[in-house]
Amino acid sequence: LPLRVVGVHVKRIVATPGPVFGLRARVHEAHVELDWTQPESWEAAAEAVGEAAKTASQGEAKATLKLVEKHIKSKGPVPAALAPVVEKMLHGAFVFVKNLRITIGSGDEAIEVLGTLEARTSGSWAIEWGGTRVRTKVSLAVNAGGKEVLAPANLQAQVDLPSILKTLLVPQALPNKRVKLEASLKDLKLSAQPMAMGALMSASTSFGAFSKWKGGITASALQAIVPLAPGEKDLYIEALSKAEDVSQWECRMTSKEILQAHREQKCWPVPYGNTLEEWLSRLKKQQAPVRAADASLEVQDIAVELLSAQDTQGDGIIATIGSVAAQVKMTDLGLDDAVQSPPIHATLKVNTFAVAVDSVAYLAVPLLEPCTASLELEMRVEKGDDDIQRFLKLSTYLASQESGPLSMTVSSRALWKLNRAVADIKALVPPPLAATGEKAESSSPDEARQNRHLAEVKKLFIQLDADGSGFLELGEVQELMNSIYGNF
Repeated sequence: LPLRVVGVHVKRIVATPGPVFGLRARVHEAHVELDWTQPESWEAAAEAVGEAAKTASQGEAKATLKLVEKHIKSKGPVPAALAPVVEKMLHGAFVFVKNLRITIGSGDEAIEVLGTLEARTSGSWAIEWGGTRVRTKVSLAVNAGGKEVLAPANLQAQVDLPSILKTLLVPQALPNKRVKLEASLKDLKLSAQPMAMGALMSASTSFGAFSKWKGGITASALQAIVPLAPGEKDLYIEALSKAEDVSQWECRMTSKEILQAHREQKCWPVPYGNTLEEWLSRLKKQQAPVRAADASLEVQDIAVELLSAQDTQGDGIIATIGSVAAQVKMTDLGLDDAVQSPPIHATLKVNTFAVAVDSVAYLAVPLLEPCTASLELEMRVEKGDDDIQRFLKLSTYLASQESGPLSMTVSSRALWKLNRAVADIKALVPPPLAATGEKAESSSPDEARQNRHLAEVKKLFIQLDADGSGFLELGEVQELMNSIYGNF
């Protein structure tokens, strides 16, 4: 990431054992300062980025090799006798972080995240005997450019899990590999102000430039890889059979080549009639830690406000929602090779959605009268005889709060306020940050179009100027005219 750590300040850390099992940790007044790195300093990490790209296939293959190892030696992560003791310790954890502050950048483009976290674990019987329950409480606020983006919002969540050591981490397709999540969020208030949006867009520009630079380094590193020669493949197989270090060869191989070599050398039990990819896909399904999930989220009192530089809090265009209820169910995908991903069913219900141009004190006509909306989504992916087939079913419903027709008024004041806010935000958008050795692109579409046209003219002139004199002679001009009009 294009960030560096400037400082970490913690006022107090307290860690104590639980009454019987577990660990309790408390952190008070923690401040983490981060700052953006400049494109000139990215070159120092170019070698590390290139090496990471070369070894990506090796890492992917190692993750798949663990699936095969767990299949051959199917057992839990710890001995059965120690599992109850370790599980009890997991059930007694408590973490409390008070007044956490994370600052990114400085000056008018600084982004500040403020929060408090409380998390505790305990035993649960919601899914199976000896399961685990995790309860969390989070308070979060975000400021950018000295302006409030997210007012303090309170999130509470409860996650019920089966036994972590006896079920979740066991490499088998057990029926109780299910997760249940219930979450609620209150007082979600977002503000889009010019100064704040300018700081956030500046951060997005920095991430985009770094991602582009990293992508170029990665592509160059992958293009420079020379595949193994037949003789080197024999040396690799020999070193693999002797359990020696094979990284010098695997960094030049694809993950598929690495897995195929392991299959031949170790005689993996791939069923007759199955390809290696099909067998590994089945192992991944069997060993998945979660096979089904049921998640629900309830959000109350949502407000999103768009302000111009002249507006004060509460005077912008405000979209309000009384409550939102969302539910997602992921059913067990089974071990059928035709099923590529778990079937998902999701529902979303929005109550009392309205958009106001001004605060109530101005008696302005609302842009959108209060209404309700609902959405239902069903999705699954299956593999047919010829290709992957995706099934998607989407149904929506939108109605007024009183079950009558929707009422929407587009007034001149609404358009004026919207254009003013958008113009103020655009004025603060920074130009694209150029990576090392690159020129920043023009932020104006007209200037970008003009620059492209001039580049095409320059390219054509260089092609016609055969003698490199910097001028077009009569014969060179005649050649141009002949190419356009024929024999001129």
